[in-house]
Amino acid sequence: MPCRKGIATVRLQDGTIHKAEVHWYEVGKLYRILPDQDAEKHGYLRIVDESGEDYGYAARRFFVIDLPKPLEKVLLGAAS
Repeated sequence: MPCRKGIATVRLQDGTIHKAEVHWYEVGKLYRILPDQDAEKHGYLRIVDESGEDYGYAARRFFVIDLPKPLEKVLLGAAS
């Protein structure tokens, strides 16, 4: 699948901001979103990547979908 590349901005809990060149996400892949009201206020979503780490990405780059609970449980179980 195609992968998007660019600069990611990550704000750590201590408030410091880091920028790094990253391979963002694969188009067509499902990603888990963690609740983060502060990120959403600034137009970002907190996305969990393949490494299990979460990063802030521009919300406009994603479509948020609600999965049926049985499917969500299966997918979350497969990711752990």
